[in-house]
Amino acid sequence: MIEVDHDFTQYPGKIQAIHPYEILLDADQRGVQIRERCYWYRGSASVYTNTVLSVYERELKLNRGLNYPEVLEKELSKAWENEKAQMTIKPGQAQRKE
Repeated sequence: MIEVDHDFTQYPGKIQAIHPYEILLDADQRGVQIRERCYWYRGSASVYTNTVLSVYERELKLNRGLNYPEVLEKELSKAWENEKAQMTIKPGQAQRKE
């Protein structure tokens, strides 16, 4: 686990929150990129990334991204609720379609 903190002594300022960082790995599990999430999201990095990209592309087409921040917050909230619900379903409880 890697923790990131801000050095308020050397670099004072108002920081509302320190967002989580992601370390992207290649197929050999080597770190290839580190990035800070721009929006708070408790769930998985893949769901976060897919939601951000799809909402951005959709909002850009609809109204040049004018409502992107507000829409993204709502979509991330919905994505977290869906992801959280999936975590509570145990493998034996999942219904199979045959």
